Amino acid sequence: MKGVPFCSKTYENLEKVVKSANRARDLIVQILNFSRHSVEKNLQPVLIQPVIKETLKLLQTTFRCGNRPEKCFG
Repeated sequence: MKGVPFCSKTYENLEKVVKSANRARDLIVQILNFSRHSVEKNLQPVLIQPVIKETLKLLQTTFRCGNRPEKCFG
């Protein structure tokens, strides 16, 4: 983002791209960690709310339907 004016729309868009890329990276790490664990190993409860929130963020970014994903899925 070097060379892009701080208060410009381009800078804001680049910030969104970086945030999305970081979320994607974190999601890939989670997927890889999950796939590397055997089903027989230490199963533990998982908080579902953070997973749902992250999924909704990803869907909102992907489909650009605003704050209500049901607009996309009808």
